[in-house]
Amino acid sequence: MTETFCKLTHEIMHATHWVSKVTGQRFKLTGTQKIVWVHMTSRYEFFRSLGKEWFDDQEDIAKDTGCDVSTVKGFIKLLVDHGYLLVERKKLRGFVHSNSYKIVTSLQLHNKHVSVSAPVQPSSD
Repeated sequence: MTETFCKLTHEIMHATHWVSKVTGQRFKLTGTQKIVWVHMTSRYEFFRSLGKEWFDDQEDIAKDTGCDVSTVKGFIKLLVDHGYLLVERKKLRGFVHSNSYKIVTSLQLHNKHVSVSAPVQPSSD
């Protein structure tokens, strides 16, 4: 079995805040949010490499990152509201619905001295 991993770059490790694409407002970036963002970008890139849309339950994201579902839901809402993530509720089969996620752009990071971006390849469509 091949193990996969998520890469926590120095840029994201040193970041203290992230910046809204909508308002320019800075938000404190917690350690948990860093892990959730890296996990989400890893999953998004994996699905894109297969030519597929990314579907994950927020409960699974929480379980995979070791945090509360409420933390994942709150962070996802902020990412949507501030221009980083698109969420589309799709009907899969019958009455079953799931969220499809699309990362729009790299998370703009900020520390006390320098603004940097957390690597992710934005979607070309």
